[in-house]
This record gives sequence, C-alpha cells and structure tokens, in this order.
Amino acid sequence: MYCPRPTCGSAVILEKSSPAAMCSVCSFAFCVNCKNTYHGRSKCHEEPDLSTAKSEDLLIALPKTEDGIQALLQDYASGSKPRRRLLENRYGRKLLGYTVEMHFSDKWIATNTKPCPHCFTPIHKDGGCNLMFCTQCKRDFTWQ
Repeated sequence: MYCPRPTCGSAVILEKSSPAAMCSVCSFAFCVNCKNTYHGRSKCHEEPDLSTAKSEDLLIALPKTEDGIQALLQDYASGSKPRRRLLENRYGRKLLGYTVEMHFSDKWIATNTKPCPHCFTPIHKDGGCNLMFCTQCKRDFTWQ
C-alpha cells in the first residue's frame, strides 16, 4: 500500500494484525481501511457518494508525488493571471489553497513532531521534561 498523503505517496509495509499503518518516510499514521489519519477504535468515515457529488468535486486530481505538487505550487505562484485562472479552473481554487496549506502543514508536522510509540499520533514537545502523555491513546512515554 502507498502513503495516502498527497505530499508523500511512499510505499508502506502493512502488518496484518493491525488496522494502523505508519509511513516510514513522513511518519504519517493512517487507518488501513479508510486511508485517513489513524482514529483508533472509532469507526471509519464514510466515503462520499459520487452520484450526489457536485461538479467541483469531480475536478482533475492533483499530482501524487512531492515533486509534482512542488511543480504545481511553483507554477501557480509564478504564473501569470491567465495561467493561475487556468490552474484554478482545472483543479479548483479551494483545492489549490488547501493543497498549499496542507503541504506546509505536513512539512511542519514532519520536522517538528514525533509519533506516539503506541498509536502513532504526532506529538509536539514544546517544553518541560521528557515524560510525555499522548492525548489520543492516554499512555505515557519518554520523548527520547
């Protein structure tokens, strides 16, 4: 299986005994069934019904690789007004904005957090001692 993050897409090895998987490249922990952020014992979110989807939901999919997204964002940032309008029509203005936001968010999470050793939730340490408490699985662990 591949990492579902649009900014990563790396191959992930699954364990048959666990519904969770963790990307070794970007440390994203996700549910094997729904491909969303790992949600523990909670039920998976339902997939949207394509028969009731709006036209803006059916736009061209964004590139899956890090290089593809970087090229798209650079093209949009440095493009002329007609070029930006073309990209907005092709991918959707909201989706481009969301992609930029998620790209920088994912990069920040990858560089500033560590996954909980029990449930893989990203944890950010902003001070104090090395004894940490995961708010997702309610377990203690040592930051080091």
